[in-house]
Amino acid sequence: MKMNSISHRSGHRDSTRERRVLLSVALLALCTIVRAASTDALSREAAASAADKLDKIQAGSLPQLPQRSVRFSEAEANSYLYYVIGPDLSPGVQNIQTTFTPGRVRGTADIDFDKLNRSAAQSPSFVWGYLLQGTHKIGVVGTFAGVGGKGQFTLESVSLDGVVIPQTLVNFLIDRYLKQRFPTFSLDRPFPLPYSIDRIQVENGSVLVAA
Repeated sequence: MKMNSISHRSGHRDSTRERRVLLSVALLALCTIVRAASTDALSREAAASAADKLDKIQAGSLPQLPQRSVRFSEAEANSYLYYVIGPDLSPGVQNIQTTFTPGRVRGTADIDFDKLNRSAAQSPSFVWGYLLQGTHKIGVVGTFAGVGGKGQFTLESVSLDGVVIPQTLVNFLIDRYLKQRFPTFSLDRPFPLPYSIDRIQVENGSVLVAA
């Protein structure tokens, strides 16, 4: 697959694109707030490989044997985030990377709250507005399981510049910066996996997707 075809797809805002973003969220678990990427580990080739696998999932053409499954490495996932998903994210969210360990997703992102606040419908309260200025590194740790066509992400902790933040601030960040863009977003309930995916299994350094 050539990279120009990836760039062409990223320019369209149709329902197919929305489903691909949903799948990326399922695969990468909160890809909008994950870890600052080391560009040394990223490549257009890895992004193209991930895009090709996503195409196969969408088309229902996963390998039949030994099981209808495909594996995404960390390099593929992070390269896809950087080259394909990254341009569609808010300008206040940059430098995305994830790391996978069995059943768990970890990561951070560089968040420019000044840019996010300028694009928000309402200004934050005085206290949160004072704290959330400039660029900070947001970290997320949580577990993810996808079984029987349903996905479930369980948030364990969120950190700001390496310091774990209280639940009240976590709730504020979710309500203000995630739910405004994704109104149906919820950390509390399972969500359907797209493209007839049956299982998503987070392993050491990779994610296995099976239909």
